[in-house]
Amino acid sequence: MIIADSGFWIALADKKDKYHQVAENAAKTLDEILITTTPVITEVCHILLSRQGIRAQLSFMQMYQLGAFEVFELQNKYMIQKNSIINCFTAYFGGALLVFLHLD
Repeated sequence: MIIADSGFWIALADKKDKYHQVAENAAKTLDEILITTTPVITEVCHILLSRQGIRAQLSFMQMYQLGAFEVFELQNKYMIQKNSIINCFTAYFGGALLVFLHLD
């Protein structure tokens, strides 16, 4: 599974974003399930509404309804593992667009 952070969703929705093409290519070629969290959905909806309006926000939510991604419920047992993975990815790439996650 792959955690998609808000930066990925915003870049995917905004053709003017400097990472739009990277996000679009990733979305087309990924073979794994995309997951995100409720806080990410909230942030993406807020930013899309302020930058592009209600249609962009509704399009993002429609992607969820159509099964483009799943919502992962964060639990305490995942917090140490999640933080260490995100820190490692951020240190290498300078920003977490996608985080590859393996949960036991």
